[in-house]
Amino acid sequence: DGQSLSAFFTEGEWKDLTNFEGNANALRILTHRFRGRFKGGLGLTYTTIGAMLKYPCESVATSKSYKHRSKYGFFQAEKETAQQVAQELNMIQESAAPLIYKRHPFVYLVEAADDICYKIIDMEDAHRLKILSTERISNAFMEVIKSINRPNEDADRTYNNYKSIEDINEGIAFLRAKVINVLTMQAADVFLEKRQSILEGNFNDALMDAIERDSKALKNIKKISIDEIYNHPIVMQIEIAGYNVMSELLQLFIPALVKAKPSHKDEKILNLFPYQYTQFKETTSKYDKVMSALDFLSGMTDVYATEIYRRVKGIVIPEHG
Repeated sequence: DGQSLSAFFTEGEWKDLTNFEGNANALRILTHRFRGRFKGGLGLTYTTIGAMLKYPCESVATSKSYKHRSKYGFFQAEKETAQQVAQELNMIQESAAPLIYKRHPFVYLVEAADDICYKIIDMEDAHRLKILSTERISNAFMEVIKSINRPNEDADRTYNNYKSIEDINEGIAFLRAKVINVLTMQAADVFLEKRQSILEGNFNDALMDAIERDSKALKNIKKISIDEIYNHPIVMQIEIAGYNVMSELLQLFIPALVKAKPSHKDEKILNLFPYQYTQFKETTSKYDKVMSALDFLSGMTDVYATEIYRRVKGIVIPEHG
């Protein structure tokens, strides 16, 4: 209607909407009451929710200088929920405006589990997809086991056991499991070593980052992942296509939600929303309305989003029946 989109929102709301964050969306999915659903979302304990608040701050408080603020952990819509969780768990408040807390100690363990999976399982997936060779992966995994050098971990025995496995994929899966175990135990040791700093909210690091700094082998895996997996032509093509699909769908959804008088086409677009994402019908808040679109879009699988895109753009015409 000729108005700047940003004019509809507060600074914090605009920051949420223009810098969508998966961690904040996780909290929303777990705790938000979607239309027709139970109050309290999935009904998880405070401790479980606190353990996944990797970035316990709002979007306007992000800073790359601090690990717990390098991203944000809750949308404005879930700000009160985050406050309630933090208060129940006695999390240390760093600032009230903008709202910032120190991490719950369990976050470091959850983060380490997440980091280990990304670093190691992506390598195994690249092997199954034949992006990387068996020899390349096995050598990289064995180097990690050797460089960490855990007590009671015999690298030679591990390698001999690996070589005795005839199925190539099973062999790599065996090494993957060994590497994950080594890194899990090492992360636990670092957690205990740094426990006082962690409890006081002064540990400005991640457990896996602390381990990686002393492991050339882990740094090599990170380099391989960035150079040859995440920037593989097929992966980049899929990512670029994703940008186009999301952008086009948002250009349909957002105007239909914020216009004072939706057009006939806009009404048809709004009818595409599943029932649980139709809270926009019960609010006058433009922010809450747009969040419904993000809920709908972020809940789509790649295949479903692509199919919706193809249909609404007229690339394919849906058939009845």
